[in-house]
Amino acid sequence: MNDSSAPDSLAALIAERDVLVLSPHMDDAMLSASSVVLDHPCEVWTVFTGAPRPPQTTSWDLSCGFADSDATVAARKDEDARAFAATPARTRHLDALEGAYATREQHRAALPGIEAEIDAWMTAHPDGVVIAPACAGLHMPPPVWQPALDAARRVKNAIAARRRAASSAGSAAGEPFGARVVHDDGPPEAPAAERAELAEPGAAGPLASVKGGVRSAAQRLLHEEHLRRRRRTMGEDGLAANPDHLALRDLTLRVAARHPGVQLVLFEDLPYLWHARGDDEVARLERSSGVGATRVTVPLDVERKHAHLRHYASQLPVLDQRGRLLEAGNLPDHEVFWLVGTLPGVS
Repeated sequence: MNDSSAPDSLAALIAERDVLVLSPHMDDAMLSASSVVLDHPCEVWTVFTGAPRPPQTTSWDLSCGFADSDATVAARKDEDARAFAATPARTRHLDALEGAYATREQHRAALPGIEAEIDAWMTAHPDGVVIAPACAGLHMPPPVWQPALDAARRVKNAIAARRRAASSAGSAAGEPFGARVVHDDGPPEAPAAERAELAEPGAAGPLASVKGGVRSAAQRLLHEEHLRRRRRTMGEDGLAANPDHLALRDLTLRVAARHPGVQLVLFEDLPYLWHARGDDEVARLERSSGVGATRVTVPLDVERKHAHLRHYASQLPVLDQRGRLLEAGNLPDHEVFWLVGTLPGVS
């Protein structure tokens, strides 16, 4: 990872190109990329802003001071509008359900639509700049059986590739396509290698019922183990990298690999960086995915930033247990970004 203390490279990029800031939730863009959204006529898309149907009452709603999800979402959208008032940014809400409200299946089902929206923007802005979360915060270690499941997935993918090749050959000879390939790209809070697939809709008979019961039991056990690892990682005062941030980042990396003219930039997530800096996660991406990135530090006017952040009144007290977000003097005097120069699949 290269390192640069001068923000000139980032400032030049966002001054000369169209810019899209991808904010997982209503507050993340201002928390972590205020140096961009306060001064530049960018687009800010907040992805997970939807209200579940029927409304829910979760511990998150109650901790934020609301009776149910409808009240929470309505108040947060109002806070977001006030935080971005008098800025040059143009905001948009994509209305996917955030992790507090969505089941794993709902989360997975929403990702293709989000990916299509981002892909369309990159296609329309082939030399644009897209800014997404780096995913600072504590990261759980993989389960002990992960290597074996990764090997099984590689075998599954190899078989699927052979079937696609055979199907293509058959189509070229005038035969109909017959292979059906299932892509298992789940959200990071439930890695694909840790999930058991659900029974297909319409499956009937005793064997299907037994298989469905086994799958359900496996899902429960894997989810409980996942939660145990998460609790161990976080400890008493730790903040794990947010699964919605991870899902959005990985999706954006995947889309950007198809658009080599687009400059991808990652931002260091506040308040997660107080628990584990983004450097470690970007270094992990470099090792595991071949991503290459240059670190850029941008100085801030923290009083100005906090003047906009204070509008997120329902969120600031609960995002950090120590109350550091409530006073401008506690905020970092800079923001950190990574200019991604190498992406998987792009030489």
